[in-house]
Amino acid sequence: MAQRLFDAYGLRYAEGYGLTETTAPTNVSVPGAIRIGTVGRPLPGVGIRIADDGEILVHGVGVFRGYRGQEEATRETFSDDGWLRTGDVGTVDEDGFYRITDRMKDIIITAGGKNVTPSELENELKFSPYVTDAVVIGDKLPYLTVIIMIDQENVEKYAQDHDVPFSNYASLTRAPEVQALIQGVIDEVNKKFARVEQIKKFFLLDTQLTAEDEELTPTMKLKRKLVQTKYAPQIEAIAVTALDAGHAGKVYELAADDAWTLTDLAAELCACVTRRLGEQLKVPGACGSRRVVASATSRPISSEIG
Repeated sequence: MAQRLFDAYGLRYAEGYGLTETTAPTNVSVPGAIRIGTVGRPLPGVGIRIADDGEILVHGVGVFRGYRGQEEATRETFSDDGWLRTGDVGTVDEDGFYRITDRMKDIIITAGGKNVTPSELENELKFSPYVTDAVVIGDKLPYLTVIIMIDQENVEKYAQDHDVPFSNYASLTRAPEVQALIQGVIDEVNKKFARVEQIKKFFLLDTQLTAEDEELTPTMKLKRKLVQTKYAPQIEAIAVTALDAGHAGKVYELAADDAWTLTDLAAELCACVTRRLGEQLKVPGACGSRRVVASATSRPISSEIG
């Protein structure tokens, strides 16, 4: 985002990438070979590859030998064949330009086993003038949810321009019109991602946070782990209501090549075992159709093969 802004003003700058453990940069964008959003190509003498799980691995003369007196930490830092595990997730395009997308520790693995890079979703959300920050959550869950901190000034102006009544920050975040506004932002972002990566539910922080609050970093960014822990009840409430009971009795036909697999559906339903549902999910497969029926009361889910 920053690079595009500078580029629009005719100011060119080059991004690079490196770690303390690599002694010097491993990648640098150079004049004539700058691609916005990437950190450039590897420098001479540096080998880079992307592991199966998306982690960037580095090999070369600049890579350190290990942490002094910390053999266990050193072993964990290198792959079996001696490449440095950077802890960063990235991609490489057909021309050899690398892009850093997230940290391994922040990667979300859903209940269906799908790897999701939360920062990509979060950054897209923050392009909206109505969103100050966002934290996407979905580890071991069947779908993604997001905690959003609204931009108070812009959302207040929206409310005033559209005659939305509110008395304080909390009531502003709870106003149906504001909820619809943010839902619209999420809907637009979802269009850019595969369905398994799309956000299904959201929660607006109804407390006006300042730099003194523990949820924020000194640069006013939400702390992922702390927010996830502190607002666990709200996140659970989102999960409990994620499947609308208003769809009771409906049967959903999913194409055989649909992005949702039986594993995804099983995870979805297992997460709803004690919820009040009346959903039927029918998936055509090689051995016929699998109809998974959730009880309309709080009884266990049953599975039938038909």
